[in-house]
Amino acid sequence: MSKLRGFGFLLLFLGTSAVPAAIVSAAPAPIDCGVLVDSWITDTEFNPLDCDFKVLTDRDGCVITTNPGGFYYNILVEALNDIPDLEIAATIPADFSLWGNNPVHVYINTFDINGPDDNDAVYAGDDLSFGPVAVSAGDQIFMTIHVRYTAGCISEGYLPKTYTFSALVTGTGFSESTSASITGVLKK
Repeated sequence: MSKLRGFGFLLLFLGTSAVPAAIVSAAPAPIDCGVLVDSWITDTEFNPLDCDFKVLTDRDGCVITTNPGGFYYNILVEALNDIPDLEIAATIPADFSLWGNNPVHVYINTFDINGPDDNDAVYAGDDLSFGPVAVSAGDQIFMTIHVRYTAGCISEGYLPKTYTFSALVTGTGFSESTSASITGVLKK
């Protein structure tokens, strides 16, 4: 049967009153994925950054500094159900690197997203993944990743460039992703 002929039969079928109501009903409600996930980028004082950051270079195009000087990629996860094996895996753009002795911190339930206390962290280190860990419904997990811009020397026209940070949150029966972007612009 030709595609055109098959399409004609489909139109004929859909045009009849014998079409079951389920075919024309609204899409089903989304299935609960087990977590709510959000992420955003802040400066080192946890002030949210809107859309861009400034890059200052010397005459040769080598990066001298940025404004702000450092960044946090922040990931907030809320468990909607008990999860025996929650994992978070983050990625940072190639022009950024981890900054500090323990640039990655993870907090569970005890934190202030506007300035968490390092002493409350359940993990402090340099691994961009955390877990698996068992969490209960209602638990909140906050991961902060301290980074800086390390592009080195850049060519004319390299900026503006949009950088996307991302994270994947997984557990039994679900996989949820999040991302946040920021654009590097040349300071003139």
